[in-house]
Amino acid sequence: MKPGEIISEGPCKQCQCVDNFYSCHDNCMVTEEDITKQDRPMVFHEKITTQVYLTPSVSPPPLCTEDRYIYLIQGDDPLPNSAFSASSVLSASFAPKYARLDSKITEKSGGSWAPQYTNQ
Repeated sequence: MKPGEIISEGPCKQCQCVDNFYSCHDNCMVTEEDITKQDRPMVFHEKITTQVYLTPSVSPPPLCTEDRYIYLIQGDDPLPNSAFSASSVLSASFAPKYARLDSKITEKSGGSWAPQYTNQ
């Protein structure tokens, strides 16, 4: 998805990525009116529901420059090692926590995650 691009996720839901934040809004509004009809001696009450489609008014977002990036996995507040998991692991040296992009080969780490089974 391009920054600032508007994506429709349904007939009334539109989403947009602005400043590395993905947000959505419901652009359908439901209004109800209480109408009373009098025909002869009988009184009827009925609710009428009207859907109004609103057109979003968004301005182009600012340019995404590298100094505005928020590094979610390896940034100032990185994901904890417990956030990484796998269904199998070749050995402790190839644990899921070593799947980070900046992992280095050390005495304890193979520098990446590797599965125990590769038959699928």
